[in-house]
Amino acid sequence: MLIVGSVLIFTQTSFLIITEMLRATEKIYRYFADKLLLKLKEGIGMYDDLQFPLEVLKGKHRPVILLYLCHKGTSHFSQLQQALGLSGKVLAEQLRHLEMHGMLMRISHPHSPAVGYSVTELGLSFLPVLEAILAWGQTRSINARFPPPEHA
Repeated sequence: MLIVGSVLIFTQTSFLIITEMLRATEKIYRYFADKLLLKLKEGIGMYDDLQFPLEVLKGKHRPVILLYLCHKGTSHFSQLQQALGLSGKVLAEQLRHLEMHGMLMRISHPHSPAVGYSVTELGLSFLPVLEAILAWGQTRSINARFPPPEHA
């Protein structure tokens, strides 16, 4: 690299040196990025620990269905449909998802086409989380409608 006046002139050697420095920097970055991902996935387990509850909460009807069944107990499909105002297709899809994740149990009656749904122990253990989210949401919606006075 030569400096002539105020112009910087790169020689082929200086260009190679800079290129190697950039490659080394990229390798260092990749190394630490990989270490961080590994730490998040294996060491702390935060990534996996967040996936299950977020998967359960995905979709606007699932938390409502779970809250309803936690508070009302076992309910038939038609009762849920009427109480929540959901179409049969949407409700069936949401119930299947919650059942697949072990949050609900489907109860079939041998001599009747009626099907009931009940919350499992896993679903009940999720109730404090749902209630905390509900309380936080209620606080936020009240603050959105009636913002606290600004301090001068």
